[in-house]
Amino acid sequence: VKAKARLVARGFEDAELGSLLTASPTCGRGMYRLAVQLCANRGWVPSCIDITTAFLQGEPLNRDVYLAPPRGYAGHNVVWKLLKGVYGLSDAPRKWYLKVAKTFRELKSQQVPFDQAFLFWLDDDGVLIGIITVHVDDFYWGGTEEFDKKIMAKIRKIFPVGKERRGDFIYCGLLHRTEELGGGKLRITLDQHTYVESIEKVDVGVPPRSKSEHLSEEMQTEYRALVGALLWATGQTRPDIAFDVASAASHNNKATYEQLRKLNAIVDKAKRTDVAMVYTSIPDKDIVLLGYADAAWANLPNGGTGGGYVVGLSDLHTFGFLSWRCRRLKRIVKSTLAGETLALTDLVDELVVLRETMKRMTGVAPRTIARTDCMSLHDHIMKGKQ
Repeated sequence: VKAKARLVARGFEDAELGSLLTASPTCGRGMYRLAVQLCANRGWVPSCIDITTAFLQGEPLNRDVYLAPPRGYAGHNVVWKLLKGVYGLSDAPRKWYLKVAKTFRELKSQQVPFDQAFLFWLDDDGVLIGIITVHVDDFYWGGTEEFDKKIMAKIRKIFPVGKERRGDFIYCGLLHRTEELGGGKLRITLDQHTYVESIEKVDVGVPPRSKSEHLSEEMQTEYRALVGALLWATGQTRPDIAFDVASAASHNNKATYEQLRKLNAIVDKAKRTDVAMVYTSIPDKDIVLLGYADAAWANLPNGGTGGGYVVGLSDLHTFGFLSWRCRRLKRIVKSTLAGETLALTDLVDELVVLRETMKRMTGVAPRTIARTDCMSLHDHIMKGKQ
């Protein structure tokens, strides 16, 4: 066991708290999965590096911040003037991000236009040689030997690197496994089995007189906490339970014992089914950016309609999940056609972002297909093309 200590500022007492710029981008889930799929496509065994004392490596503070030392660490009537951000300061993460962004620019990186924490590098011929996604002090990267020697070697010198793992590791709570299949082909798997197994159901206690009886305030809080735990899984690796959890979330403010029973059943379902994200090599010439949209009219409380989509890279035989969404549509719609239209609109927005991102990185926009099971919507679209 190694003893560790960290200096933490009481940032909530900062007099400038309300006026500070604090934005510190991290890579979006869809873009991170795109990075995983690109590594699989190009046979790059992915790696993850952790930067130690990241906030102390950030850009200098451009304001005066004074900190009282921890008790017993310095004499009386002593304060410290901070030169760099420390944990607890609300602008420390931004100072760190600005340092990372500046460093990557100096290393000739290019930035994905829709995600400031997804960087890529091209060689002199415009060929993609490496990618990095940033999540605070963790870098996920893949690339050629040239990229490792010319770019990653410099990053290791600029920043103090702690753990560096290759192939199999945990990144942002996801178990990441890589299998080399031969011929430069890979299979990369992401799962949350350990996390899902750790989710505990809400204890109902003494059965109520009626299933329609509303939960106590304490149990309603537990209900919301369980929904939050499941939402984390659905957003990362479990699209199979996304609609069930979205439906449960619609009762976050006032749920009944029957709705709690259904929520607990979702936990059982999640543990019973063995689901993981699998990414295999797809040749560039066969890549299709494929999306499906769907909606079910007025299937949620108060006339709400649930809608969603799923997007992945495919060769029409395999499918690598990039992004998905299942939620209550923002508008009350009057028909199935209206609901399906809004769901398809959300899908097209996501497809455009991913298509343009891939075009910027690889120089080629992949063939893109949006699918719906609503024939009337399909007919309207096709008539508009004539």
